[in-house]
Amino acid sequence: MIKNLKLTDQVILPGEVDDSQKWSLLDECELFVAPSRTENFGMAIAEALQSGTPVITTKGTPWSELEEHHCGWWIGLDNDELESTLKLATEADAEVLGKMGARGRQLIKEKYSWGQVAARTIELYGEVISGFGG
Repeated sequence: MIKNLKLTDQVILPGEVDDSQKWSLLDECELFVAPSRTENFGMAIAEALQSGTPVITTKGTPWSELEEHHCGWWIGLDNDELESTLKLATEADAEVLGKMGARGRQLIKEKYSWGQVAARTIELYGEVISGFGG
């Protein structure tokens, strides 16, 4: 379909890549699209956000934060909605997408960096311990 629609210069389906190739590809992206019926977290989505790439994903993922932080689109599992969102996103100018990407990178830094995860884990363990009278 990509070939028939003459989109081979715009759409890349690279298959399996190593870590350095992954980051290189993400750095080149203007948009990361990850439709899913079920996803418990979606590390690829977090990595795209970390790279400063706006994301389109579906409500089969837990990424409502995309809309809350204005760093992407969290849409229903509907082909028409995906199509209209893709059209909206691909028509957005580079400055808008750049600002969305910066907000996504900030979201990951503030909520999902190792330091933040460690602090929340320590806090949770503290609550558990205090609940046992410790």
